[in-house]
This record gives sequence, structure tokens and C-alpha cells, in this order.
Amino acid sequence: MRRPISQTKLKTDARSRLRRWGARLLFWGLLVACGGGLVMGGGVLLSRILLSANPHFVLRHVALEGQHTLNEDQVRERLAQAGAVVGTSNLMRLPMRRLRETLEQDPVVDHAELLRRLPDRLEVRVVERTPVAAVRAAMPCLLDAEGMVLPWRDHSKERLLPVITAVRQAAQLTPGERVTDDALLGAVRLLRLLARRADGPAYDIELIQIDYQLPSLRLHLRPRGTFTAGAVLVVPVVGMEEALDRLRDIHRLRTAAGSTTSFVDVTYRRNVPVRP
Repeated sequence: MRRPISQTKLKTDARSRLRRWGARLLFWGLLVACGGGLVMGGGVLLSRILLSANPHFVLRHVALEGQHTLNEDQVRERLAQAGAVVGTSNLMRLPMRRLRETLEQDPVVDHAELLRRLPDRLEVRVVERTPVAAVRAAMPCLLDAEGMVLPWRDHSKERLLPVITAVRQAAQLTPGERVTDDALLGAVRLLRLLARRADGPAYDIELIQIDYQLPSLRLHLRPRGTFTAGAVLVVPVVGMEEALDRLRDIHRLRTAAGSTTSFVDVTYRRNVPVRP
């Protein structure tokens, strides 16, 4: 006659089977992990041998693409300081992010793009900030459309930019920093608006004088269309777009009538002063 199997013995056998299964799973898991580690290590080693330590991929050429005021020698020097030395650095081990950020530290540079070209060429594309005005001061500077201060450069096209005068604390404007003066930002905004407006080309601005009292901007024009040489337009900093609409309507009417215009003050909402 069979003796009944005790509950204790059944539980003990179950635990024993679980331990055996656990040991097997642990063994196979460790085996797979070791195999994966060997494969990864081999891949890294192979990558290093074939790419990052391969003398065929030593950086030989830095090409500066696009239109720019920076020259290739300046770019090479800055890249070398950030870890891209021509004739020494490996193209595949270049710190691309650091190189890009180094170039973008220049106030003139809006953004930079870098691209590896095998086997030994690094292409650099620099997009520079475009100046829209010059600030007259003891140390003149340029401004872009977002109010970023740029270092002065005496190029022919910069000489034709509108010149902003009567700027408070102009000596404190620092290349690479943004303007915080509301009236000066108003002058930049005016130029940005006129660049987008259909009537913008009608106003050939030579000089912008800031008046902090209202505040307002006195625009001195070159002769064009209805406007005489030295014509003056007064535009408020606050309510600028509505004022430009009033100016557009006045310009349209006087052009249609064949009248000359030497002065318009659109800080007035009604009965706008206009002189021939």
C-alpha cells in the first residue's frame, strides 16, 4: 500500500525545481551578456581601427562655404582651438558640437553648420548676421534686424546703411549682446517693418535721430519720388504700425498729385502736418 506524499515534500520539490530553472536562466543570461559585451567591444575596436584611428582620415582640408566676411584662416584658427587641427586631428573623432558652438560665439555668426567629407575634408558653412543699421558713436557699431550688436566693419555696403544717432549710452553697446534700449529697438523695428511693407522702398533713409521725449524717430531721407533731399519724417515708437499706415496714405496721395514732400509728422493721428 502506497504511503501518502506529504505536503512538505511537494513544496520542497517545487522549490528545488525553481532553483534549478533560476540557475539555468542566470547562466544563459550571463552567457548572452558576455557575448554581447564581446561583440560590442569588438565593434568599438574595429571602429577605432577602421575609422577613428585610421591615418587615412586625418583632417587635411577645411573648406568655408557660402558668402561671408570671415576668412578661412580665422575659421581654421578657431576650429584648431576647439580641437580640429589640420594635419593632426582625425576627421571621425572631431567634437562637432564644440566646433559649431565655438564658431557661433562670434557676434557676426548667426549659426554654423559642419559636415564631414571622407576621407579628409571638413566643410564649414557659416550664416552671418546681416546688419540693417549703423550706430554713430565714439566707437561705432552695427545692428542686425533682431537688435544684436555687431562689430563695426568699414565695407562699402555698410556705408549705405541708415545711421542711428542721439543714442543714450551708445558707448555701452557691446558686440555680441542684444540692445535693451526701447527707443533704439524701436528704430530697428521700424527698419524691419519697412523691409516687409509694399511702400517701404519709397523711404530711402539716410539717418534716424532718436527723440526720447515722446519717444519718436526723426527719419532723414535721401531724395526719392515725392520726397525732396533732406526730407524729414517723424514716426512714434509706440503705435508705429498705425503711423506707418498714415504715412503710406499720405505718400500715395501726394505721389498721385505730383506734389513734393519735405516734412511729415505722423505722430499726429489727425490733421497730420505735411510740408511741400
